[in-house]
Amino acid sequence: MPKMSALSEYFKGVAVKYASRVETDLNSSNQHELNGVTPLRAILGTAKREFSSVRFISFGEDDSVFVREGSATWYDARENHHSRTEYRLYYSGNETMSSVRAGDLLVVALLENEKLMIASAPSGSEAERELAWLFAPPGSEIGERFTVRTPESMRNIALNFVVRSILGLLGIDAFERLGVCYLEEMSRRFGDVFPGTAIFSAYASDTLDIPADPDEALPLLMAREEALFRLFEKAEAERRLAKGFDTVDEFEAYAKSFMNRRYSRAGHAFEHHLARVFRRAGLFFSERAVTELRKRPDFVFPSIEAYRTLPDTDVEKIVTVLGAKTSCKDRWRQVVNEAGRVRTKHLATLQPAISLNQIDEMRDESVVLVVPEELRPTYPPERRSEIMNLAEFISIVKGRQRLFEILGGE
Repeated sequence: MPKMSALSEYFKGVAVKYASRVETDLNSSNQHELNGVTPLRAILGTAKREFSSVRFISFGEDDSVFVREGSATWYDARENHHSRTEYRLYYSGNETMSSVRAGDLLVVALLENEKLMIASAPSGSEAERELAWLFAPPGSEIGERFTVRTPESMRNIALNFVVRSILGLLGIDAFERLGVCYLEEMSRRFGDVFPGTAIFSAYASDTLDIPADPDEALPLLMAREEALFRLFEKAEAERRLAKGFDTVDEFEAYAKSFMNRRYSRAGHAFEHHLARVFRRAGLFFSERAVTELRKRPDFVFPSIEAYRTLPDTDVEKIVTVLGAKTSCKDRWRQVVNEAGRVRTKHLATLQPAISLNQIDEMRDESVVLVVPEELRPTYPPERRSEIMNLAEFISIVKGRQRLFEILGGE
């Protein structure tokens, strides 16, 4: 099993706050400066510091991400005063910071390499919830003054699949670093071309000693496939770039194919590894079988035949319908109409920090979330008891499967 690293291996300190109105007022004389920065002394020190290469990241409401390079200066504006200090963090003007509005989340991070990163996420967005969950100190209330996480407070934050995925939003690749032996083996097996998603997922599984606990197994499988994919993708992209492109259209076609493969692969991998976990647990199911209106739910337990043939009085007691989406957003509504004979649908996801409003909307539509246990702490405390982990879901489906067998089902 791969070694579990800690968040402190990537950061020397992280601070979060909500942007104030004065910081976002274009007419303010304090533009290009952040307020409430005194707590930053815990990670930036008291001496003047010049950061010549700062990464500015801005998340949009539509999941878009804008990245710009700039500079910043940390200094005491009253350095020569005998009794007063007034620390400031001045940054160069850029589009990402110009888009920040009052109430948006701001994250200032000193990376392990001593470089600075400043990120912003709109109020109420998924990025805001995920970044706040990861970086806000436990029990703290985020306000318009920075609250700080020092390395000591990050040593106990293990880099599980959820944490690694959130760091990926910031362009930090925290997934397992695999040796060249894996690349050599993949090249022998697959040549220079990516295999189908099912084949690649099976290979990722074969490289692991998979735990019996489904809530441990699924994140481990997803993380290993992500690490293997990135390793093989990098080698494939380097070969293609070395070959060169004859036209701009050829380059654009390759770039589009490159990104589409990234987006589609994760969803397929999620389905493949869920199926693997379910089979290991002894569950029977049909995948992507056709229901009414030519809908295709991801999983129907114990089978599509049971769904189609059981009388109405039994179908709700025996059949379980599960959708699988790595990220919910508004796409969770697709599962509602995928199997009309079963009112309560289940939805497996890897998305952390889903909002209270969205969870309530799902509950109103009789959609029950199913997540690996490590995701459950990211959800609102008042709704966690309504969210199933994988072991709980498997237990319910097993009980229904036994009932189906008692009724003479096959």
